[in-house]
Amino acid sequence: MDEIPDEFRNRNGEWNEIARSWFFFGLPENVKFYPQEGVDPAKAVRAIAATLGSYAPKHEHKEAATAWMLACWFTKVKNWKQPKARR
Repeated sequence: MDEIPDEFRNRNGEWNEIARSWFFFGLPENVKFYPQEGVDPAKAVRAIAATLGSYAPKHEHKEAATAWMLACWFTKVKNWKQPKARR
């Protein structure tokens, strides 16, 4: 956790929101990842999903780590919010 930059540990920002939403609600089918140059997006998504699915780290650590991975491996993520359920 000490290695993760403060901006991801403070639980603010869009990368943290994406990580939190992915953890609690999953990702919509139409999510679109825009990888950094040289990044294999399928491998990056699998690594992030494995981290989010791990039972070993505390939730706060998983969120910070996956937010940092997202920021390092992608330029942006579109359509990551789940649609609101109708009541």
